[in-house]
Amino acid sequence: MKNSPKFIYYNIKDKSLIKKFDYNYPVISSKQILLKVNFCGICGSDIAMINKGSKRINKKTILGHEIIGTVIEIGKHIKDKSILHDRFCLGADIKFNCLKYIDDCEYCKKDNANLCNYPQAIGHEINGGFANYIILDYLTFKNTPRFKIPNDIKLEAKYALTEPLACCINAFKKIYDKNKNSILIFGLGPMGYLLGKLAIALGYKKIIYIEKDLKRINLVKKLKETKFRYFKDFKSFKNYKDINEINQVIVACKSSEAIKNSFLLGVKNYQINFFSGIKNDKKIGVSSDFIHYNQISITGTHGSTFGDFKKAFNMISKKIIDIKKGFISVIKLDELDKYINNKKSNCHLKLVLKND
Repeated sequence: MKNSPKFIYYNIKDKSLIKKFDYNYPVISSKQILLKVNFCGICGSDIAMINKGSKRINKKTILGHEIIGTVIEIGKHIKDKSILHDRFCLGADIKFNCLKYIDDCEYCKKDNANLCNYPQAIGHEINGGFANYIILDYLTFKNTPRFKIPNDIKLEAKYALTEPLACCINAFKKIYDKNKNSILIFGLGPMGYLLGKLAIALGYKKIIYIEKDLKRINLVKKLKETKFRYFKDFKSFKNYKDINEINQVIVACKSSEAIKNSFLLGVKNYQINFFSGIKNDKKIGVSSDFIHYNQISITGTHGSTFGDFKKAFNMISKKIIDIKKGFISVIKLDELDKYINNKKSNCHLKLVLKND
């Protein structure tokens, strides 16, 4: 390992990912661990932070929070030697890492680190998986959403979906249809697709999508999801003959139009989950009387909990969620900038980088 000629990582400059090299082997302190990144998924939030920036990152930040990593070195003052050589799925939000380890956060105590008022997250404030290696304080690692991958399970790119699927599980905890007829999802990006796959696993009969990007629709159609239905816009969806079967709506795209249309189904007594928000978008154009008289329930979800993370891994490993061939495109770590900077990511449903 230490004979490797270089180490690759990426930083952001002028709305682009810049590939960098470090010829020095990573050195850890006595209370740190070193993980080799095996796989790392590319999230829509990563793309947004590259293109638009974020208060939670700076020019030295290494993005990437959908991580599969192997512990290859541990500091001498770490008592738990058992983690050496173990493989883990890692998430983003760090429990009890708020305010520099002040361990008094009421949200973190209740396994809601995703709601922490002073969050610390891998791929945000803490360097993430767009690199060969990650150095983590042991306390951070201990409080990171993670799941140890059993030794008899082969490492595969699909396990990088553990973190995004956990977010989907969190969303479905807020909405529930005992009849499980149809669910409407605005947006057919990777998260929208996973929400649909989870809906199938939960027993929903039909998953209805509104997606303007015909390229995305055609990519998903190739996966032959028999329970998926597609509409290119809200106007054509309004002619859907079984619209009254829809009791749940999830907005899984950053679109003010989608948010407004989620209130205009023309049916009553349904639930809306805002899975994706719009920055600085203060007006959605709906009155409290409309919500009141039509008995519409509105929820929002962000991130996931430790419990969601564990459930997500088990659903993938036990094939309860069937990740079809063609959904994931695996790319090499040293090619990541070519895909992100040249917009090649638009030709794929889900990109996962691999570190050989």
